[in-house]
Amino acid sequence: MQAFQAMHAKGCKPDSIVYNAIIDTLWDTGVSWPQRHAAVLFRRASSAGLLRRAAHSAPGYLELCLHTLTAGVAVLSTYTWLADLRSALSRLCAPSYAGFECAL
Repeated sequence: MQAFQAMHAKGCKPDSIVYNAIIDTLWDTGVSWPQRHAAVLFRRASSAGLLRRAAHSAPGYLELCLHTLTAGVAVLSTYTWLADLRSALSRLCAPSYAGFECAL
């Protein structure tokens, strides 16, 4: 992490290879605080377009393609995809229908 922070301090912009390596290293620790940091870095790199989008959708179609991703990035891609899906479903199934099934 010190080298990553030094890159930023010197104005260097890390690419997808650097983000993949750092995210995998943090995720593989199995410790919650480095994994949280990996999730933050994943969101940052994804927002900046530095990591390939694994989720694709169209009406009636959802796909999560993980075969080209490193293990840590694949896990975080799955997690964020499920969280985004849950958020979308909760918006579609209004709270006023609590207790009823949402048929999409």
